[in-house]
Amino acid sequence: MQPSDDIKGMMVKEYSIKPGQKLTVTHYYKENHTYGSFEHEYSERFIPQPNHDYDIIVGDRIITIKDLTPSASKDYSWTGDLCKAGLLDW
Repeated sequence: MQPSDDIKGMMVKEYSIKPGQKLTVTHYYKENHTYGSFEHEYSERFIPQPNHDYDIIVGDRIITIKDLTPSASKDYSWTGDLCKAGLLDW
């Protein structure tokens, strides 16, 4: 995959993922303050589409998922809770 202009020159990891599955991208970070440290997390959910390329950019308290493949403008995000027992939430 060719890097997009948003990530050119950055260190990146490239993954192949199965289309159609529900994915959650989560970023964990720790803030250190005078009175202690605090652990935080934030996440974005999406469903990858067949034959699409994506940039997933983790920034300051935001995750941007950018579809690099031109397509009809349909939202491929999802909502709901994950089953903590390891079963899929369909």
